[in-house]
Amino acid sequence: MGIDAHYDSLRQDLWIATDQAFKEAVETYSRKTSLSQQPWRALPISTTSRRVEPVQHIDPLVPSDWSNRNWEQEARDTSAALRAFPQIYESAG
Repeated sequence: MGIDAHYDSLRQDLWIATDQAFKEAVETYSRKTSLSQQPWRALPISTTSRRVEPVQHIDPLVPSDWSNRNWEQEARDTSAALRAFPQIYESAG
């Protein structure tokens, strides 16, 4: 809307806004009706899909070997990587 207090200016602004809203509504309605009339949308679900048996695959469990790791060096490496983030002020173990 314009900031003028003139009747004609206000009337023109209202007409333009109403016309634009009407044209958008007509376009939206036209798009939706054309989509609903497409032949592939009218097919029942049973003709476009088929039943497939589910597949189940479970990998064997592999135990982890944690005994030969240098935990102290890994803690130092992790702390060094986290120093790049100034949002972290402190940590405790």
